[in-house]
Amino acid sequence: MSTQKLLGREKPKIVGYEQDISPMEVPVGRILVHLAETYPDLMSTICELVQNGIDENATRIKVNVDLEERTLVVSDNGEGASKEKFKTALKRVLRTMKSGDKLGRWGIGLLSPLGKCDHYTTTFCEKDNEVAGYRKWYFRTREIETSDRDINIPSETVPNFVFAESEQQERGARKRGKTAIWWRAQVRCHRLVRDYQTTKIDFETLVETILDKFGRVMFRNGVIVNIHLVGEDGKVAAERNIVASAYTGRKLPEVVIENKDAGKVTFSLFIAHKAKGRVSFGETGNDFRIKAGEFGSQAKEIGILDTEIAEAIEGGVFEGDIVAERINLHSNRKSFVANDALVGFCIAIEEWYKKHGRGVVEENKSQNRDLFHQKAGILAMAQVEELMEKSGENFKDVFEKFKLKTVRQGDKTAPAVAEDDDSSLSTAGNPLVPKEPGEGGGGGSTDDPKVKKGPHSPTVAGPLGRPRKKVIKGGKTGLSIKCEPLTSTIEVYRFDTKSGRMAINSSNQKFGLCEKGGIICLVRYIETVMIQALLLSRYENKPTYPGQRTIMFEYLDLTVQQIVAGNTLLRKLRRRG
Repeated sequence: MSTQKLLGREKPKIVGYEQDISPMEVPVGRILVHLAETYPDLMSTICELVQNGIDENATRIKVNVDLEERTLVVSDNGEGASKEKFKTALKRVLRTMKSGDKLGRWGIGLLSPLGKCDHYTTTFCEKDNEVAGYRKWYFRTREIETSDRDINIPSETVPNFVFAESEQQERGARKRGKTAIWWRAQVRCHRLVRDYQTTKIDFETLVETILDKFGRVMFRNGVIVNIHLVGEDGKVAAERNIVASAYTGRKLPEVVIENKDAGKVTFSLFIAHKAKGRVSFGETGNDFRIKAGEFGSQAKEIGILDTEIAEAIEGGVFEGDIVAERINLHSNRKSFVANDALVGFCIAIEEWYKKHGRGVVEENKSQNRDLFHQKAGILAMAQVEELMEKSGENFKDVFEKFKLKTVRQGDKTAPAVAEDDDSSLSTAGNPLVPKEPGEGGGGGSTDDPKVKKGPHSPTVAGPLGRPRKKVIKGGKTGLSIKCEPLTSTIEVYRFDTKSGRMAINSSNQKFGLCEKGGIICLVRYIETVMIQALLLSRYENKPTYPGQRTIMFEYLDLTVQQIVAGNTLLRKLRRRG
């Protein structure tokens, strides 16, 4: 029997069976609230409202979050909307109104604040028709949620508001007893819910998300987003103007890979100049972007992208865009539609990584490791020289052997630290002690307060822009060190007592254990090795040398265990607060 007959458009003929039609009640309001959960928290709602302003060609967007007053206000100077346009948007809330060059789709995003507050208002005036004035619409969560039929959104004019861009317009508005308004669109949320998970704001994450998603079009259009955050104590917690910038890293050759399902996949990438680059993913011809972390999570979850590749792209080595012709943005704006095109997209990414990306990542890891060793060596050298100075006569006989001496080129007695001798770091006079972002990455500084910082970074560019490996020279003692792999992994160090040059073996297992523990662990290890090498050198030509050597290396094993265990305990205590 046809569907038309069952729907009553054609009277069905009963042939042995009783047939009926049962009505289905649809709680429209509850469905809308449920769909608004596509934006699960306040930060995602803010991003949606920022995007709406960017979509309407705004150049200035202001976000005010007041967790004491429980309000959110997002304003922009975009094109606004007329009464007719907004009414049409309400009628088509689950459909698209935006043209292909816009970042997103109006759709359910119009209701993104729903469920996060008691009620919210949207106020608009239309660009080039400001004389028509402002109109305000009221969205009340409870009324919408309990509605089982078409929902009517009340609105009213705001006759006291007058749009004013210039000071002259502002003065004119005040003379007429009006309120001068710089924005054409504003969403104001009242009585934000007191659920912590829903309304918590991680300021840095919010800034990073806005730049990741909209940075490309913000840079092109000169958009400034101002965020003002007031905490629950009523004090300003943070404020910042967000301005997108062009990529500053070294540009890689643009690569286009054809895939039968994804179409042309274009890789426009740079090697990040800063510590943490950002890669964004998107549809060709659409400025909206998915963050690397969001894309990587989706791809790994459904098993279509190798974990190594996902982590390498998320790791901060690269910045730029990867786009494909046939992939489609999901309605949640945090992922892509899972289909053959997405699989093809990932296949193309794997092909690019194997041919072009892996070598860059491995080279970057090697360079970062060298720089990490140099930072640890500088800090260790400063501490050891200070200790040696306090010890005075105890090490005088050691330093007399090599103070103010240099190694002649080709000297076979020198340890394996002679290459790149022209590139060195000195801790004398004005020590260069660089910043280290925490014990494994992520903020903070390990600057020694006793050591002054120099006027520039100690990194010296080597061939092809790569940093050279450096000898770290002490200024008071003539001692110099360098961290590098030696021929034997068993060796802890090599020390030439004639020149004062010491090579710390970075391929030794003990070095590796302390390196994994972070900068503090490695500094303590290098300090310990340097002190033991200096002490042991005093017995170099004495019969007791073999016994002293055995004792000191046993002591080193114990010391390494203490360094690693102490660092682990310290991290646990920090996590507990």
